[in-house]
Amino acid sequence: MRIVIVNALYAPLILGGAERSVTLLAEELARCGDQVSVITLHPDPEETVETLNGVRVYRLPLDNRYWHYGQGARPAPAARLLWHIGDVWNRRAAERVGQILDHERPDVVHSNIITGFSVSVWQEVKKRNIRLVHTLRDYYLLCSRSALFRS
Repeated sequence: MRIVIVNALYAPLILGGAERSVTLLAEELARCGDQVSVITLHPDPEETVETLNGVRVYRLPLDNRYWHYGQGARPAPAARLLWHIGDVWNRRAAERVGQILDHERPDVVHSNIITGFSVSVWQEVKKRNIRLVHTLRDYYLLCSRSALFRS
């Protein structure tokens, strides 16, 4: 089976448990004979493709105002607001994912943390009539902080 996994980060860019479990899942599926590709983000301005432990990894630049993950100083409120507005429907990220889907021709897409991609990637999956599975790992779809927590 051809599987594409979409997750905001992937090894070696690991911040938490989601990245670890996505890495373990992708590598185990590949070990069992599936053709697995991961689409993820990175802070570099160019797209890259590499193979790690049998998994093809597409690393895309974040098409938004600044790198959202693991940065130093917290951006000003206006900058954060503009970042989240850009993440409501990220057309450029969707186009990049669509090109990879056309190349990989997966049987199923498994999305996880899509912060930085936005839900627009789901439209690309739907346009190609590919089955989609989404694992809820945070509250991103309901809350811009992904935690449903304030103060």
